[in-house]
Amino acid sequence: VLEPDPDFAWPEMFGGRQYGAQGFEGHLGLTPIVVDESWMGRGGEKGCLMLIHTDALVDDRPTYSPWFTGCGAGPIPSTVAVEVDGDFPDPFTAAYEGRTVQFVHDGDLVRVYVYDEDESPG
Repeated sequence: VLEPDPDFAWPEMFGGRQYGAQGFEGHLGLTPIVVDESWMGRGGEKGCLMLIHTDALVDDRPTYSPWFTGCGAGPIPSTVAVEVDGDFPDPFTAAYEGRTVQFVHDGDLVRVYVYDEDESPG
């Protein structure tokens, strides 16, 4: 479970901070950020969850490493699920390589779930 980061600084590479954006504790080199859907070009009321390499946020420099986004819809919260390979920070890859990791925005928290290749959520 990742809690909001009270020291989160909105990265200038995204322009001005808007729409109640909230950063969360980093997790093994990735930082979740929740933004209002209108920031992502959608008009709904659920948030959108972004995962970005923490190094890009710390140095506030444009990143060419992958970042991931998922928006909520209806009763489904914003969610990002990734299959872990070499495109992730080394600590994240070391912990989860070959597995699927799901980040779910749940109220004031981001929950992290890990699945083995042959396991399905249930």
